[in-house]
Amino acid sequence: MKTRLLQTLIAVCILYRSHVPEAAAAIHTLPMTLGYAMMDALVLGSYYTDADDSAVVIDGEDGCTSIILSEPKFGHNDGKLTFETRIKVALGKKMFGRCVSVLNWDRYLFFVEKPILDKENWSLSFEIDDFVLMTANRKPVKLAGMVWKIIRDDVNDYLGGIKIDLAPPMRDLRDVLLPLLGGLQAEEALRLVESIRPGSITILPDALKLENSVEIQDEWLTALIEAPIEGEEAALTGKEVDAFISTWEAWDTYLIQILLSLSGKPLIDEERQLFLDTVLDVRYEFIDELGRPVMQKDFVRRQFVETWTNIQPVFRRHLLEEKSSTLFGYLAFFSASDALVSLDTAAPSLGIEISNEGFNRLARMLITEEVPEPVSPERQDPRLRQLFGMPPWSEEPFTQNSGMLHTGRLSYLANLYSLFFSVSTAHASENNQPLPAIEEISQWVYDRSDMESYSEKIRELLSPIAQSALQQSVLPEQYRPMFQRLVLATAWQESCFRQFIRGKDDTIKYLTSYNGTSVGLMQINERVWKGIYDVESLRWKIEYNAKAGCEILDTYFNRYALRYMKKMTPPPDLTEEQLSGAIYAMYNGGPKEFHKFISRSDGNSLYQSDRLFREKFEWANQSDWEKLSECLR
Repeated sequence: MKTRLLQTLIAVCILYRSHVPEAAAAIHTLPMTLGYAMMDALVLGSYYTDADDSAVVIDGEDGCTSIILSEPKFGHNDGKLTFETRIKVALGKKMFGRCVSVLNWDRYLFFVEKPILDKENWSLSFEIDDFVLMTANRKPVKLAGMVWKIIRDDVNDYLGGIKIDLAPPMRDLRDVLLPLLGGLQAEEALRLVESIRPGSITILPDALKLENSVEIQDEWLTALIEAPIEGEEAALTGKEVDAFISTWEAWDTYLIQILLSLSGKPLIDEERQLFLDTVLDVRYEFIDELGRPVMQKDFVRRQFVETWTNIQPVFRRHLLEEKSSTLFGYLAFFSASDALVSLDTAAPSLGIEISNEGFNRLARMLITEEVPEPVSPERQDPRLRQLFGMPPWSEEPFTQNSGMLHTGRLSYLANLYSLFFSVSTAHASENNQPLPAIEEISQWVYDRSDMESYSEKIRELLSPIAQSALQQSVLPEQYRPMFQRLVLATAWQESCFRQFIRGKDDTIKYLTSYNGTSVGLMQINERVWKGIYDVESLRWKIEYNAKAGCEILDTYFNRYALRYMKKMTPPPDLTEEQLSGAIYAMYNGGPKEFHKFISRSDGNSLYQSDRLFREKFEWANQSDWEKLSECLR
């Protein structure tokens, strides 16, 4: 009896286990956007490969009879996909060594098509629903029945055979996604990427959107429930901080690299402005994050998602103007970037981790051809200035033979944790080169015994540099006198008119901020402006530092403050004191500080730095230079 009962229980258990449902999975969308410009270029590069970007469908009778297609173009009309192509038809017969022409056409064929995605091999084809023959100015014309019967099959066969193979970019997409799913086990990540399947196709005004699907198991999302709520996250350890900085620097390098891929494109002013906005926001946010007691572990991923969402339309406009193999790399790049954004939005607990290698993988998709070695982040890159719509820089950068003291390079990570960086004049530089004489810089070391003369000397340095900046500026005339005072007040507030200081051991040091990130007379932030200015010159050439500071102030004045004011409703009636304060707030904290300062000013809740600068601006207006002694002690 007991044996029979035990057998029954075992059978029930086996039966129950056989009916246990598999782990639940949610289907999420993984979009792939095929812009019509990209489709044009892909078809042009694969099917219109004859002379002058044409497709010779028929070439007979020793060249007397031909059908030649050119100018393929996808589009959208009333919710349907359209395709047009130019068609030249010549019907003739070779007689006595010459062509006797029967017919010559030069028309446009306009098709309405249905896109079809083969779910087995990711091949996109197009089924012709209807067509119209048009003149060059797109007016319908009637086809001669006999002629169309002659050419119809050949034309339809050729155009009906056009396909776009999406398998290569999908393979690249899987290869990139796999190592970035850091929150999953290796087999789980593999299972996720292998679950990607073709979905429906949406016809948009400027693109086909493939709503591909991906399966995400519910059990993979438990981390979302177990994750600590905001504000409870523990502070990062020293190693985690180092890894955080390293990952962010890789992200910053990647961002600059992909932006520079557009440096030769005909960018409009709005696009250049967007790129400058983006880089400044990313870098200032990083500096703010470093100053927080608890840093966000997903900070870099969040910056990537937000940044790519903002700038990807510009890339789609400019990277699809050529027909070459790089287009599939571009498509893979767009798809991988969009997929990361989509997965992060749908399931943030997957723990997407974009590491140095991850950024390298993405960059290799975009930059598939040989590129020059990137310029060191400590040197000025003219391509970057051009990309941001900044004029060429005429000032010579610092060199070993410039007659100035050279310290060797200080890494950004080391500089972050040092208050001052100094080198004794009696030693050689880090690269074992003898240090030059220091007479050139010693004249700018503050002497407490002669404050009045020193103050006058600095003002005589700054005034012509500010005036030179105005000569290249488009700043309206009404603001130019104020700009001169703004420069003086900023230098006063930032450094108390100092580029260098002399230590007790008689070493000369360039002046740095309390956290070691900003240097010199105008306290230029090396992290924010790297690539735009030469780091060593900012440190050791006071004229270079002053010129950079003037250009930055002019940038914030013209391209930010005045632009923001035009967009505000109603337009603000700011005093010089308020406007200069807003510009200085941006100088310190980036473009987003403009509106924050206006809010602080309206609410009478200025920061101490706001009040101190306002004080310096007032003193500069009144030429109260003797008050310099309050910071030069």
